[in-house]
Amino acid sequence: MIQQKALNFNSKHGRSKEFQASSGWLEKVKNRHGIRQLSIVEEKLSSDIETGNSFIAELQALIVKGKLTADQIYTCEETGLYWRALQT
Repeated sequence: MIQQKALNFNSKHGRSKEFQASSGWLEKVKNRHGIRQLSIVEEKLSSDIETGNSFIAELQALIVKGKLTADQIYTCEETGLYWRALQT
């Protein structure tokens, strides 16, 4: 499907007529952008509630201590960055 969409996009925008969206092209795109297929096993979907609760309490304490605003910890990526930055 991705290869077909790439071909459609290529022709729609008047790009190179030699472009083929081959399997090799698709593999290179996937590797370049870190796209991969993951299999999730049921046991991994369950979580450790106790560890999660202790993380929440510790993070809340760090937020209060650092006087952080909601804007500073809005997304998961930013939270991870702030979490690592605060552990000194």
